[in-house]
Amino acid sequence: MTVTATGSTTSGGKYNRKASTRRDVRMRDMKCRVTGDIAGRRQRGFNFVGLEVAHMFPLGGIDLFPVSFPRRDPRLSVFYKETKIPSKPSKENLDIPLNAIVLRSDVHRLFDDYQFGIDGHLC
Repeated sequence: MTVTATGSTTSGGKYNRKASTRRDVRMRDMKCRVTGDIAGRRQRGFNFVGLEVAHMFPLGGIDLFPVSFPRRDPRLSVFYKETKIPSKPSKENLDIPLNAIVLRSDVHRLFDDYQFGIDGHLC
């Protein structure tokens, strides 16, 4: 998969995630939000080996959203504070720092496998 700075959909319909989202989430969190493992410091910057950016609401689950919904719904508005969006959600407007956290790679796999969940009100 090619990561672009802007985020785009390829001609085959596959979404390329925004490099800026990954960069911004890494700089915001600086550690696994579950275990507390910190990104190591090195001369050329931080070392995020073993740490990954995970989407809280998976981009692949976009079809679970209704076709449209009122923006005043507080359960859904948390995803859209940073961006102007149409009434229909899309991968592009869910690929934002507010919908992502840094997780250690093994914890990310468990999260993606629905072995545990995260209450956004506690983070």
